[in-house]
Amino acid sequence: MQKDNSRVLLVAIVVALVAGSTGAVAAGLVTSKDIKNGTVSSKDIRNGTIRMADIHKFVKKKINRSGPQGPAGSNGNNGTNGTNGTTGATGATGATGPHG
Repeated sequence: MQKDNSRVLLVAIVVALVAGSTGAVAAGLVTSKDIKNGTVSSKDIRNGTIRMADIHKFVKKKINRSGPQGPAGSNGNNGTNGTNGTTGATGATGATGPHG
């Protein structure tokens, strides 16, 4: 019975080691040298994974460059007149002018 338990324990350890290292092994299997130029497309890249630091400087210049200015737009319609303000206070009486 002890021998059977040892075998089960040994198999469990081997399975755990293989399962734990599978991710690390898979990460090291595919490199950029393994990918043929022009075969990676947009659908292969997860959204949010490419940063500006990953992009070649020539492409960054293309992205950041403005296009030519477009033609001027037409004039907009006149706005409505505002409401009249309140009447101001009466000013002081001026001096009497010369007789004519």
